[in-house]
Amino acid sequence: MAAGLVPCPLTTFIMTYAASREEIAFGIVFAAAFAAGTIVTVAAFPIAAILFRTRLLRLIERTSGVRHRLGRAVEVLPPAPSCCWASSQSSGGACDAAVGYG
Repeated sequence: MAAGLVPCPLTTFIMTYAASREEIAFGIVFAAAFAAGTIVTVAAFPIAAILFRTRLLRLIERTSGVRHRLGRAVEVLPPAPSCCWASSQSSGGACDAAVGYG
């Protein structure tokens, strides 16, 4: 894989730090542990997707009516409330100006 050939910046930093402290073995152990954790994480998601595919498909089929009604309800909502909620979470007063209150 080509992605495996690009060094992680954190691993590069740790290896450089370990080399500056003349603790190369610790740097290599850390890099190996970091790589093993990455392999486990990257492999776990596709394996879980394969194993839980049938359960997910059954859930999707079972909830199609609810999802359809929920989608219709969301479609009729005006965009301003969702825009205002998002802006109130970050900036505060931007909502008033967006809907003409301020």
